[in-house]
Amino acid sequence: MAVLQAVIPPVISCDQPAARGLFYVPEARMATPDPQPLMDVIQGALGPVISAVIGRIGKLAERAARGGEFSLSRWLLELPSAVGGGIMASGLADWLGASQTVACAIAATAGWIGPRVIVEVILARLKAGKGAAS
Repeated sequence: MAVLQAVIPPVISCDQPAARGLFYVPEARMATPDPQPLMDVIQGALGPVISAVIGRIGKLAERAARGGEFSLSRWLLELPSAVGGGIMASGLADWLGASQTVACAIAATAGWIGPRVIVEVILARLKAGKGAAS
């Protein structure tokens, strides 16, 4: 066994520095990512997302007040579209150069009317544009 250890060096040795592998990057050169841009995006979209969710809850509550059913499963199914509507409203307000208050108002309105109405309006505008161009 001693002959084998003399011929084959040990794989891990406490008195040797760590092996430099193929993907070795020295500690001093490693750049840490700056989390601030991501935090800015999250903070900018948080208000509109909450507003869109509240708008969607308001629409479902109004539907329940008219005799419809308000169920948790229905709300959970509509939650992702409300979050998406809030993110879109945040981007739209940023593109328009509007304030955070306007972004929240756009998001609450988008949450209230829902994704189907928004898509129908967009499709109607596209069809109207094609009809005028023909």
